[in-house]
Amino acid sequence: MEKGIQVVMPPMINFFIQTFVNTQFNHLNHIEKASIVNRKTRDFLRQIIEKKVGQVNNAMTKFRHSLEPLILPRSLANKAEKVLCLSNQAGEGWLLPGEIVAMAESGIRNIISLQPFGCIANHVVAKGISTKLGRLFPDLNILNLDMDAGNSDANIQNRLDFFIHSAKSYDDSHNLVP
Repeated sequence: MEKGIQVVMPPMINFFIQTFVNTQFNHLNHIEKASIVNRKTRDFLRQIIEKKVGQVNNAMTKFRHSLEPLILPRSLANKAEKVLCLSNQAGEGWLLPGEIVAMAESGIRNIISLQPFGCIANHVVAKGISTKLGRLFPDLNILNLDMDAGNSDANIQNRLDFFIHSAKSYDDSHNLVP
């Protein structure tokens, strides 16, 4: 808040439950076989988790300050398919693009994607989707920031400061910030 920005972070739960989408995609596309028992068990667990997420979303509506509802991985996968194939499953694979598209569609136009520890899969996906994202959302401002031990604090701070300055300049020129 010191810099006059609001941070919006996607929930971590989707990272852990994206497996339901991955396994279904892999089965339907003959990438891996799953027995009927495994498929039924996964479907049962997915339904339980989706019910709990629905309960959390319902509880969040009761808060005085509006909270964004959790978006389930299937919905994020549908958004991700606008920019890549769901066979991209290494690292955050399709999840990262799905979250970016969801944010952009909700009006968030300045996004920082932190790439931890030289995660090559995230790095490749982030670079690979930039052209399609640019076509879908021409005013999208994305900073892919590698958070590695080799990066100096000054380098990271400077890139963040330039990004924030760019975001504020864009918002001011489009009258989005009072």
